[in-house]
Amino acid sequence: MDYQEKYNTLKEKIVDNFDYWLDSYIAIDISEAGEVDYLISDIDEYYFCISLEEELKFIIDALIDTSERELLIKFVGLKRALNRLLLANPHYNEEDFYNDDSESTKSISPFIKLHPNIKNKEKTLNTLYQELKSGEYIDCTKMEFFSIFEMSNSQKKVVWLRRQIDLLGLINCLEIKKIISYDNLTKAKLAFTYFKAKNKDFPLRSLEVTSTKTLSNDDKYKGIIDIVSKLIESN
Repeated sequence: MDYQEKYNTLKEKIVDNFDYWLDSYIAIDISEAGEVDYLISDIDEYYFCISLEEELKFIIDALIDTSERELLIKFVGLKRALNRLLLANPHYNEEDFYNDDSESTKSISPFIKLHPNIKNKEKTLNTLYQELKSGEYIDCTKMEFFSIFEMSNSQKKVVWLRRQIDLLGLINCLEIKKIISYDNLTKAKLAFTYFKAKNKDFPLRSLEVTSTKTLSNDDKYKGIIDIVSKLIESN
């Protein structure tokens, strides 16, 4: 890695032209979400700063045991400047920021749990699969779809063909109607863990922004609400 070039790039993003690069970051999220029907707020800046913080941490860790002391000092200066922005952001929480997620992730289920109230699990999953498949929301076989709801050696992410808000709306509706239950995962992390776009994973930060800002507006995913209603009627 050319650390001097990396320093120049990060200095441009953090010190010299922060607003431009923040706007570019938000524009990427908007493109991936497919809509911008929400207010751009401090949380967008928070996620941008977090992404830069992770990049800086990796570089500083790599420089600690080298002879590049002057470069290390420069990167520490960038980290101080970035941390001032983070500390001033209302979404920053010191306890959450330094909390190690490794322990909590150990208890995450390797599949999505159906709610104990569901009597006929196979019928429920079959109906859900048929509705999503016929509505061109998913691109997968029935076996692939079933695998994310049960212990399976062949489990892989289901390809989601529609917007992120539709996927998050599905998870939201299934939870509210007591069809699925989950622990230790936000809706965004559940979507990220078990679903993906056609040719790539969904960016987690984009799912989190969509979940935070637009999920409460159920007019955005009426088709999903109709599918879940049919699911309830069939049980």
